Amino acid sequence: MTQYVYRAIDKVGQDVSGSREAADEYELAKILKQEGLVMVSSEIATKKKGGLNMEIKIPTLGEIGFVDKLMFVRNLQIMVAAGISLPQALEIIAAQTENTQLQKIIYNVKDEIIKGKSFSETARKYPKVFSDFFCGMVSIGEKTGGLDRVLKDLAYQMEKEYKITSKIKGAMTYPSVIVSVMLIMGVGLMIFVVPNLLKMFVDMGVELKDLPVTTQALVAIGDYFKQPINIAIFLGVIALIIFAISSFARTKSGKRFFDNLSIKLPVIGTLVRKSNIASIIGNFSVLLQSGVPVVQSLQILSSATTNYYYAKSLDEAIEKIQKGKKLSEALQPYKNLYTLSVVQMIGIGEETGMTSDILRKLSEFYEEEVSRAADSLTTVIEPLLMIVVAIAVGFFASALFSPIYSTLGNL
Repeated sequence: MTQYVYRAIDKVGQDVSGSREAADEYELAKILKQEGLVMVSSEIATKKKGGLNMEIKIPTLGEIGFVDKLMFVRNLQIMVAAGISLPQALEIIAAQTENTQLQKIIYNVKDEIIKGKSFSETARKYPKVFSDFFCGMVSIGEKTGGLDRVLKDLAYQMEKEYKITSKIKGAMTYPSVIVSVMLIMGVGLMIFVVPNLLKMFVDMGVELKDLPVTTQALVAIGDYFKQPINIAIFLGVIALIIFAISSFARTKSGKRFFDNLSIKLPVIGTLVRKSNIASIIGNFSVLLQSGVPVVQSLQILSSATTNYYYAKSLDEAIEKIQKGKKLSEALQPYKNLYTLSVVQMIGIGEETGMTSDILRKLSEFYEEEVSRAADSLTTVIEPLLMIVVAIAVGFFASALFSPIYSTLGNL
């Protein structure tokens, strides 16, 4: 049993807070419902000095992030499963949401539902918040009367994707920090240390041409950055390059270029491919379990997939399936995107009628593969960074101290 802290609303609409043991959040919601309470939010209790931490943190970022969406789906599922009407559940969640953008959207969705529109139809008006995959799943839930089960599947899949994304970001954070620190230290040396070093050599009567090449290069760079206008030009060029790359990445050809590059890069490409496979087959499994036909599932997955080449493979697979081919046959030409084991396992699922179950197990396997690939990326990058740092330190040490020792030796 897990200890939870919760916030709920009683029959007269008053807030109630407390702690309770339950197997999971869904059981907690049922227990509170039996006591006449409607759970608004919950969190696993964490111990602090002096007792339990009763604070419940809700994301408050200006932008609507993935965590905001996940919290929304989780809380909505709990309330719908507890028997609360959809408009009332949305009203409660909106009142408790501190992200003003998301709060406004939830209120708008609630108002449209009250006017007679469906949840999925209204959600499609806000594609930055509700993906095609989300809207497709909700539509199925509305048609089958199993909205709570669909929301539970959505929350589960979103949590898995969040873990994968966090793992990838974690693998990239360390090298990004090291490179940033190196750049800051290098700029600091150029601006503050090198000018003083040059002044010291001048005072000692040493001519610039007599200094080592590394020192001359360092001094030249330092002299360049002594002028504020040159610093402004340098930063402007960097900003222009970043703007040009980001602008190109937003074009169709740019997106295709970077999507292709991300797949083919050594080490990183493996991580990108495995994360795409894990996401696609995981969502595919959820769709099939919800009763969505294969072609419709692939259409939803294609619109929800961000990588151009994976989306294209799904679109072309749809065309082949409509012409009578099996999914496993339709995916065989894309050996650079899907591993042979994925295609073979899908084929086994088609033969046995257990495609959704096999996809779910495959998804779990590839989630572990993504975790291992992220760890491998860190393992590869760390020694490379150490080599780069060693070279940088050696260059600066040689440029700074070699002429000093040579000058002192000649005195």
